[in-house]
Amino acid sequence: MVCTYLHSRIQLFEKFGLRTLRGVFFAIFEQILTMKHIVFAFVFLFITNLSFAQGKRTVVHGQFSGEIPKEVSLQIYRSIADRIDGEMLTLIASPGNDGSFGFNIYTDEPLCFGMLRDGQPMFRNKYLAPGDSAYFTFSKNNSLIEGTGRECLGFQFAFDKLYDNNDSATAYRNAYKTLSRLEFAQYMKQRREGHQHFFDEFFKEIKSPALFKRVFIATEDLDFAINMAQYSWRSPNGKGALLDTAFWSYLKHLNFNNPDYFLSYRYEHFLRELPYGMWHSLSSTYGSSYYSNGLHVRDSLAKHYFKGKAYDYALYHILNDRLKGTKEQVGKPEFDKYYKQTEAVFAIMSKRFNDKALYKRLQKRLLELKK
Repeated sequence: MVCTYLHSRIQLFEKFGLRTLRGVFFAIFEQILTMKHIVFAFVFLFITNLSFAQGKRTVVHGQFSGEIPKEVSLQIYRSIADRIDGEMLTLIASPGNDGSFGFNIYTDEPLCFGMLRDGQPMFRNKYLAPGDSAYFTFSKNNSLIEGTGRECLGFQFAFDKLYDNNDSATAYRNAYKTLSRLEFAQYMKQRREGHQHFFDEFFKEIKSPALFKRVFIATEDLDFAINMAQYSWRSPNGKGALLDTAFWSYLKHLNFNNPDYFLSYRYEHFLRELPYGMWHSLSSTYGSSYYSNGLHVRDSLAKHYFKGKAYDYALYHILNDRLKGTKEQVGKPEFDKYYKQTEAVFAIMSKRFNDKALYKRLQKRLLELKK
């Protein structure tokens, strides 16, 4: 049965041209626990906004053969605000003499993580469910994944191999540069359907974990919506696209406040891009009054499309853009004037946050520009 299962997985990879991923599957994680002389660096996180302290033990362990790095880093974003600010939690382990390393993370939410080898990225934005385990074996020519998270991780690496590459990026750039609005919308719809087909084929003979399926669908919805919003300002054919009823109809089926979207790292970007793209469509269609009042227009749009904490993070994005503009003025003659204007904007918009801690975070970063 096991041989039949592995053969079917390999056939699927070969069907999509993924022979290099033969080695991804799989062994039983419990066998790892019987291995001796392995040195693990255990990291315990107590971060309340992800309930780490009372969460399930989620394991990321591994081993390097051949040249052993001095350190392995695991990068985690603890919140949407962290991702907006680019402030990730970095955990570092020093591999043992046999190349082994490990992290134990306690969480009740999906773990989105990336891994670095001596500061050089190996991969990013990979998901494990709470309580899952992953054991990586890295060699010069191959990588293996074992543990209870092997199916989900195996899918994610296979998906990246097929879709996250230079050819796919080139095809996308050509699409938004050359296609008309509805041609681009149809292109994105077909791309979304292709991704879903790959997911369905991959998990055809095995049941996809329910939580990961929700993460995948949320990420695909958001990727689709982000690219549609960006078309409005990125494409030479995109002027006013989001005001086009036919173009917008491709987005109408999405619930922008779907709670599952918080499971995906892509929600952070969408919360910025939809109000920004709509503002750009309004400005390019109706003129400078929309452009010159950009912050307030974007806030009104965010309030229209998002509710609760989704609105808070959208507003955080808007004020963060203003903060970045202020930071660019540091050391320049106009800095004091720009700083005071930003203070005034913050004072007005601070009352709109449901979560006042987010505003205090922005205010602290603004004050730091004065130092």
